[in-house]
Amino acid sequence: MGVVAEDFLYAEHQHDFSFLQDWVGERFGEIEADSVSRLTARFGEPLPGVELCPRSGDGESPTVWQAGDGRLVLQSYFLVGGGDVEIQLWLAALADEAPRWQERPMRPRAAHAVVLVRDRGREGVRVAAVRHESLTPMATESEVGELLHQRGWRTAFAVADRVSAWAALVGGIEHGYGDDIDEYTNDLYCRNWLHEAWILLDDHIVQLWTPQIKALDARYKAATVDDDGQALDQFHRLPGPDLWWWRRHPRILTGDLGRALRSAGAIGTDLDTAFGSAQLRIRAPRDSARPT
Repeated sequence: MGVVAEDFLYAEHQHDFSFLQDWVGERFGEIEADSVSRLTARFGEPLPGVELCPRSGDGESPTVWQAGDGRLVLQSYFLVGGGDVEIQLWLAALADEAPRWQERPMRPRAAHAVVLVRDRGREGVRVAAVRHESLTPMATESEVGELLHQRGWRTAFAVADRVSAWAALVGGIEHGYGDDIDEYTNDLYCRNWLHEAWILLDDHIVQLWTPQIKALDARYKAATVDDDGQALDQFHRLPGPDLWWWRRHPRILTGDLGRALRSAGAIGTDLDTAFGSAQLRIRAPRDSARPT
């Protein structure tokens, strides 16, 4: 699955600039119509009466084509929370014989992604440009790292660096995370980077790293509690449900992070109960993981 276009409208910006939602809605309509036209020219008329939605929210609309032995889905999607609005246009491929959406869908070489480039100035957030990008998988880590850097990540990360950051965070959570809520949410972004990179990376790289990432994911789930993001949502806007790590909180609640999460209704174990009073808290290394 790949993002064709996306934007996030903060409630305060919509209040200050009332035209934003209508303007973005119109642009997304134009992008979706253009995408439908291009995909129809390549794959023929859409399948009538077929609805496949890889994501659901407060509104979604899919268009489906038969593409060889599989199906190609273009889905518009929006989610509203606290006055903020998340709008996305997805392109995904599904093999007919597969009962569910694949973790790593095929990407049609003839298609192009359209990404809205946001410009943050004193007057607020506005869409400054529309960038077209090939949906063909990248061949190297460096190309993917550079592409994600252009999309807003602070540097061109490598897979090994982000896997190491994820491992450090998981270890810290297992032993009692020793920093505050802001640093914790910052640290979670290392897993976001891996999620974004995985639909772009060469299959060989994906196969090489997936077992280690799955093992770390399993450890993270064991060391955390699934509360559907209710506690973290009090401190940080939750992304879509496919980024599931944001919808859990550490099982061991200690220090500044523990106090903040408990104040938001989180239920967990204190450090002394989990390990005894001699246990030292582990701090994950700081690296300003989140994109700018």
